[in-house]
Order: sequence, then structure tokens, then C-alpha cells
Amino acid sequence: LVVEHMAQILILEAFYGGSHKQLVDVLVKHLNETEYDLLTIPAKKWHWCARMSALQFAGRIPINHQYRTVFCSSVLNLAELVGMRPDLSSCRKIVYFHENQLCYPVREIKQRDVQYGINQITTCLCADTVLFNSRYNKESFLDSIQTFLNVVPNMNFKGVRDKIAPKCEVLYFPIEFEMLSTRSVANGSDEGVEYLRTLAAGDVVLSTALHEFYGVAM
Repeated sequence: LVVEHMAQILILEAFYGGSHKQLVDVLVKHLNETEYDLLTIPAKKWHWCARMSALQFAGRIPINHQYRTVFCSSVLNLAELVGMRPDLSSCRKIVYFHENQLCYPVREIKQRDVQYGINQITTCLCADTVLFNSRYNKESFLDSIQTFLNVVPNMNFKGVRDKIAPKCEVLYFPIEFEMLSTRSVANGSDEGVEYLRTLAAGDVVLSTALHEFYGVAM
């Protein structure tokens, strides 16, 4: 008797490169190959990935499946995907925010393409759990929701933040500190005075980040 195994975890990455790829690679390293299916889109043309990945994945995800959990990054419009694939609606849906489009820096506010922010808001409403890689990322997103929605003409949106906030948690980006063990004097999360004391012990501060959500540049 041959029993065909069907994975219970579906991992979707709409921008499979950089930190997005690193996170997925760490995640699957701790899973058995029979536990998950992984579908990805190359990390090129981010804007197209954000706009079209739901349609792409909707056609690639097998019809016959036993998925119980769907994990994706916020590049994917999860609400669109579930709308096209209602068979996924009963799955536990987990979204990871590497960055958020409500606060992503633009030179002028008029240059902001609001569609990406709308996608992330509707994704959060559709998700069961929303993970952020830093407290700043989480709080800046939640605190910007109402202001962002207030610019929509002729429509009022109330209570959206309150629906999303209980789903949100901070899950810091995984860092393999042991790779720097011989060169790292301090790492991890220091609090208050101890953090300031650690910073004061240095002579030079070097950061290449003009803006970052990770909380690892400093």
C-alpha cells in the first residue's frame, strides 16, 4: 500500500531574494521536507511581484491539497489570493512584514503609490497572525493605518486598526550571531541604561542604512 504524502504547510514568497529568501531558508531548515510546499517568485521587479503574485500563485497552488497553514510575506496580497482560491480560507494564514508600505520613505508624499499600502491593510484583515521584524515596524504600521485611509475620497473607514492590532506580534529577524562570535563584543537586546552604556563604549558608529525596519542596522 502506497500512501501519497500531502504537505500541511504552504510557504509562499513573492520576492524570493535578500532578507525574504534568508527568512524562508531559515524556516525550511527547521522543517521536514515532507511537511511543506514552497512556491516562490524571483526577486526582480518588486512592483510587479506585489501587483501580480496573487494571480500567479492562484494558478500554481495545487487544487488537491491538505494545507492547514499558509505562510507568506507582505509582498503578496493575501486577500486577493484567498478571493481567487477560497479553498485556502480555512487555513491558518500567517504574514511576515519585512517592511511596511505605509511608512516606506518616498521623496514626496504625492509619489506614494497607495495601492501597495492598501494591499497590506487588506492582507492583515485576511490574515490570522501578522508578524513584524521589529517593534518599530509594527507600531509605525498600526499607527499609520487611519491616517492612510483618511485620504480616500468619499469614503469613511473606522475600526480597521482595532481589527488588525490583536493579530500583530513581533518576531525578530533571525541572526546567526555565532558567525561573528570571535569579533562581536555585544549582541542581543539590551534595555535602557545598559543599551546606552554599550553604545557609549564604541568609538565609531558605521551604518549604511538611510532607513530600515529590521532593527539590526544599529
